[in-house]
Amino acid sequence: LPPIKMHCSVLAEEALKAAIDDYFAKAKSRMNTNEGTNKHE
Repeated sequence: LPPIKMHCSVLAEEALKAAIDDYFAKAKSRMNTNEGTNKHE
C-alpha cells in the first residue's frame, strides 16, 4: 500500500479495536448493573 493508505488502514485498525474494547467494557458494566435482577419475574 502507498504510505498514505497505510496510515489510513492503521487508523482504521486502531479505531476498530477501540470500538470493540468500548463495547465489551459497556457490556460488562451492564451485566454488573443487572446482577441479581430478574427481568422475567
